[in-house]
Amino acid sequence: MLEPHPDLTLDVIHGLGWIYLILAAMNFTWAVYVFRKGAHFRTGLGGLLTHPQDVPSAAPWAAYATLLSLIGVGHLVANSDPDAFVIKLPLFFKTAVNSIVASPSVYFALSIAGFGLVVAMRKWLVKPTVAWTLLNVGLLFMALSLTDYNFRQIVGKPDNVPIVSMLFIVGFFTWLYFKRAVENDERIAAGRPVLEAEKNEKVLVWPDLVYTELICMVVLTAVLVAWGIALQAPLEEPASSVRTPNPSKAPW
Repeated sequence: MLEPHPDLTLDVIHGLGWIYLILAAMNFTWAVYVFRKGAHFRTGLGGLLTHPQDVPSAAPWAAYATLLSLIGVGHLVANSDPDAFVIKLPLFFKTAVNSIVASPSVYFALSIAGFGLVVAMRKWLVKPTVAWTLLNVGLLFMALSLTDYNFRQIVGKPDNVPIVSMLFIVGFFTWLYFKRAVENDERIAAGRPVLEAEKNEKVLVWPDLVYTELICMVVLTAVLVAWGIALQAPLEEPASSVRTPNPSKAPW
């Protein structure tokens, strides 16, 4: 019988430490952004504070970022038995998700219901704080899922990395679509033109458009070169008409 692979190794734990530190840096930046906007929330602490109803909304985000920093440092300095590490994906949650995904009818029904909720709650979901919270939930879910060996093997395959990144890209552009839609609805209700009509200024192909495309081309080329060096393309043996792979996939 094959020896089972461990879910956690010290290398994985140290790698997760860097992920948590990146999340901490992101949320520290968000806390600074919220603080500079001057947003506040009510505490209801009466006279316990000098200004009990004037606490910056950046405070919870700063505390959350500090907690992520401590967790990240704890991962980086870990040198004991990896099996004793407690911050991992709960088994009951993994079992529940697997049971949902294993049933196509249940998964389809939940997907339709979820999309309906997104449409119905679009005005709430497009708020920056809500969107940032959902992004944190998704990234934390990804970090916890990486503690599972099988999940790491799937998302870590070079030809699956673009698919994982597309999940977040599609989520961002879906949020951006609903944000523009909500803003245009409010403009129409107020008798104002939509964003596309109001900001439809003509620009010259040169230098405005070509200059922007040149910068995008250089940046994208650099990203693809770094990507090609860091990840090995999943090339297999030369094609043969008598032996076709299943499923049939083209190389990069």
